[in-house]
Amino acid sequence: GPDISCEPRSCGQPADPAHGWHAGECYTYGCRITYHCGDGYELVGKQAADCQADGTWSPKELPVCVCKYCDTSDTNSTLPDI
Repeated sequence: GPDISCEPRSCGQPADPAHGWHAGECYTYGCRITYHCGDGYELVGKQAADCQADGTWSPKELPVCVCKYCDTSDTNSTLPDI
């Protein structure tokens, strides 16, 4: 007969923001993961994402980790490229 076992839909492993990572190992419907940034970086955007019934993360947009101590207006920065 038909397979009627009800597996929660998986959203798959979410992407990580540059210079950051996500916390949470649960990637199925109803689960929530949170985003974090490395030392010296500040999270801009939504800190958490929720797995939706259609198998997508909401919000779809990744947050961004912004360097707290970088002067972004200085294009001739002497900081080394990491």
